[in-house]
Amino acid sequence: MRRYSVLFPLLLLPAQAAGTPQTVQVGAQVNRACVIATANQNPKINMGDYDATVSYGTNFVGEVTIDVYCNRGSSAPTRKINGSAVALNYGTALTTTLTRSAGGTLDSRVWMVHLSTSVMNDNASPFNGAQVYPTKVRAGWPSTPQFNAPSGQYAGSVVFSVEF
Repeated sequence: MRRYSVLFPLLLLPAQAAGTPQTVQVGAQVNRACVIATANQNPKINMGDYDATVSYGTNFVGEVTIDVYCNRGSSAPTRKINGSAVALNYGTALTTTLTRSAGGTLDSRVWMVHLSTSVMNDNASPFNGAQVYPTKVRAGWPSTPQFNAPSGQYAGSVVFSVEF
């Protein structure tokens, strides 16, 4: 009896995964976020010289612009000076007392004016595409003369804050 050997090559095929593809939805919620522009980190209003014999009326004698950047399309954030959102003109301005290092005080009036909003369109800016809410913080003198203020340099501050 003759024996014949037959070699059968084994062919290993990759296993085929059974199943169907599934689409996974990915979503995100963008929360409203605002920041005061870095260029406004140390704003200063120079009011110049005070003269008790001059009538300044309701005019401002110094101002600074502070830009607030928020997500595009955001509604305007609440901007405040010393916690007040209603100091929007001379009539509703806050009285801010300035002091002299050698003693003495001088009152000033501080208020803010909200300017028209715009969209930042500067590809080089980290705030490109942001909604810009500019605010002018203004300072003026009270209508009552302050002859009791000694001559010298006076300084004071207010807190500008943003709530969103």
